[in-house]
Amino acid sequence: MQISPSFLTFSLAQALPVPPSDLDAMTGEFSRLQSQFLNNMLPWVLASQLIVILAYWIASRICNPEQGRLSNAIKLWVLTWVTWVAIVIAGGVVLYISATQTPSPAMTFASVCVAILLFFTVLFGLPMKVYKISFPTSIGFVVITLILNAAGSLATSRIIAPPIDPQEVRQLTEQYNHLPLVDRKKFTDRITGWKKSSPDEVLAADRSKSIPERHAAVQRIYGELEERRIALKSGDDAALAAYSRDEARYQQLLTTLQTDAAAAASKSQ
Repeated sequence: MQISPSFLTFSLAQALPVPPSDLDAMTGEFSRLQSQFLNNMLPWVLASQLIVILAYWIASRICNPEQGRLSNAIKLWVLTWVTWVAIVIAGGVVLYISATQTPSPAMTFASVCVAILLFFTVLFGLPMKVYKISFPTSIGFVVITLILNAAGSLATSRIIAPPIDPQEVRQLTEQYNHLPLVDRKKFTDRITGWKKSSPDEVLAADRSKSIPERHAAVQRIYGELEERRIALKSGDDAALAAYSRDEARYQQLLTTLQTDAAAAASKSQ
C-alpha cells in the first residue's frame, strides 16, 4: 500500500509539538477576542433582555389581556432571574457536597428529580402565578414567548453587529482542532491561567537530585525561555504575561540552585 507523501507530511506535522511562538499567537488571539467580546457584549445583553420583557408582555396580552400589563412582564423577568440565581447557588452547594463525599444512588436520583421540578416550576409556574393563568395556558404562553424571542434575536442580529466576528472564532477553533493533544492541553492551561509544572521545573526544584542534574534542567528551561523571548511580538500582552510569569519562576529556580550549590561546595571543603 502506497502512502501519499503529502498525507505523510501532514500526519507528521500534526504529531509534532507546535512551536511556542504559535501557541503564544493563539493565546494572544484568544485574549483579543475575549476582550473584544466583553467590550461589545453590553448592547447585545441589553437588547436580549429587552426582547424577553417585550415577549412576556405580548404573550400575556394574547393569553390573558386583563393581566397583560408591562409591569407584570417586568415582574416576571425579575422573578425569573432571582429564581435562576437561587437555583444556581443551590446547585453549586449540592455539587460541592457531592465532591466532598460520594453520593448514594438515591441521593443522586432525588437531586435530578428536584432539578427537573424546579426547572418546570420556573418555566410554567411563574407565569401561572404572575398572570393568574392555568397550566395549559401557561404552556401556550411559553411557546409564544419562545417564538417571539427567536424572532427578536434574528431581528437584533441584523441591526446590532455581533460582539465578535464569527469567522475569527471559526479560524481559532480550526487552529485548535489541528493541534496535537499535548499542545491542546498547553493552550487550555494558558487561557485558563493554570500552568502545570514542566518535568524540568519539577527536576530543578527537587533538592534530592544532584546539582548537575538540576543545573541541566535549569539550562533547558532557560533555552525554552530564550526561544519564547525571541518570538515575542509587540502588543501581544497575553504572551508577554505568560513569559514574565515563567521567567520569574526560572529566576526562582536558578536562585535556589545557586544557594544549594554554594552550600554543597562549602561542605565539601
